[in-house]
Amino acid sequence: MTSQLFQLAHRMGFDFDLLAKRGLVPKKTNLQMQAKCQSCLGREMCQRMLDANKDHLDAPPTYCPNNQILSFLKRALPQKK
Repeated sequence: MTSQLFQLAHRMGFDFDLLAKRGLVPKKTNLQMQAKCQSCLGREMCQRMLDANKDHLDAPPTYCPNNQILSFLKRALPQKK
C-alpha cells in the first residue's frame, strides 16, 4: 500500500517518491515527513479524505503534520499541465 504521504502529494500534483529518489527532498527530511505521517493521529480522517478525493487536492488538510512542507513543494514545483 502506498503511504498516505505519497498519495497526498500525488493528489496535489507531484510525485514525492520521485523527488526523494532524485535527492530533491533531502533523505533526512523525507524520513522525518514519513515518520510524522505514520504517527499522525488524523490518519483515519486523512484516508477518508484521500478516498473522497481520488483525482486532485489543492492543499493538504490543515491537521496534516507535513502541511507546511507539502504546501511549499506545491508552490515551488512546476505544475503539470
